[in-house]
Amino acid sequence: MSEYTNVEHPFLEKVREETIAWLESLRADIENGISELWNAIDSVSATFKQLNTKQPYHINVIDELHANENANSRILAKLFQFQNEAGQYEILQSFVDYLQNNSRSEEFSRINLSHPTITQEEERIDIWIRDTEYAIIMENKIYDANDQDAQLARYITKTENKGYPLENIFVIYLPSSTYEPSEQTWILVDDKGNEHNYAPEFENRYLNLSFRDHIYPWLKHDIVPNVRQKDFYLLNALNQYVDYLEGMFYLRETDKKLNMEIQELLSQKLELNKKPSLEEKYKVVNQKISDIRDIISQLESLRENISRQKVDEIIERYDFAQNADDWYPYWLIIIEGIEYKLFLGKQGPQYYCQFERQDKNNLQGSELQIKLQHILPLTSSSQKYAIWKFEEDYYEVLVVLEKVLAIVCPMIDKGN
Repeated sequence: MSEYTNVEHPFLEKVREETIAWLESLRADIENGISELWNAIDSVSATFKQLNTKQPYHINVIDELHANENANSRILAKLFQFQNEAGQYEILQSFVDYLQNNSRSEEFSRINLSHPTITQEEERIDIWIRDTEYAIIMENKIYDANDQDAQLARYITKTENKGYPLENIFVIYLPSSTYEPSEQTWILVDDKGNEHNYAPEFENRYLNLSFRDHIYPWLKHDIVPNVRQKDFYLLNALNQYVDYLEGMFYLRETDKKLNMEIQELLSQKLELNKKPSLEEKYKVVNQKISDIRDIISQLESLRENISRQKVDEIIERYDFAQNADDWYPYWLIIIEGIEYKLFLGKQGPQYYCQFERQDKNNLQGSELQIKLQHILPLTSSSQKYAIWKFEEDYYEVLVVLEKVLAIVCPMIDKGN
């Protein structure tokens, strides 16, 4: 071995020093950039809160009930079920007319619904409209939930099994804004591993209608103005739902004024008045959006890490959890000889904590349910064996879980 092996060449030493200096400079630039961006976000956020306090008091019942995806499907289905004095399904027919006017395919003009059956969540299909000849499958993604494997394909097969020929089945996809279903949701794989892709067959019998750009304006401009004065309950319900959608998409008149003021402030912060062309202004805004997305991504990772620590903390304290490595652990609990299950789940954008009897017997009105009702207040006449609570945030549902465990664990039968 050469005696010079461990002797660093002066050139390499210089490169190393320059590289370290460059990395330190880059780190300082990143820190300064983040600090500058963070200060701007704080400033805009503070202004937003200040302006928001000046808004007129507003309440929407649907907002306050935290309507999930199923609730929105129920509302639409109920609207479609409306019949006038002559027995005509006016709102449903208006919707069919809207489909025909917004589709490039002549196939939709064939739809004729004179005696429809309109169901919600039957066979897991969000909204299912069936008449003697034609069937419409409506998949609600108002909160942009992920598509399940073969979801649309399974619904199409279920509709075929009801006796409808494939050419008389139509699929309507309802995202919050415009995005298409995933490719895999159209593909059904049989027991032998053979794939059936329904997408090409439904090219002319599929329509994407977003809540923001289609459902909301259809309700606001086509339905609400044509409701008869005597149907004031229907009109009130429609106004509430339209207002709910306007709130979701920041389309309320008060929101529009607020948005204009916020955008003016952002323009000042970004010094867009100093950019001579629209192209340069666009590039500045686009870059800031990219920067903010990067920060959001890091914040989401940080939030996930904190939530994982919370899960692990709960599992360590109550160390008989099943599925402990997952984000949705569960506990099997025996109290007075009865086995219960405590678990977490997700429905649409919301998380829930549920406590239920494993034998499916009635839990409601029991001493245990009464002890937990302030934590898990929700019940159902069709699921009397269960109580639960929804939360918008995963960490918050962990807090609910922890409270339930603190009450039920001291009650567990000894030896279990």
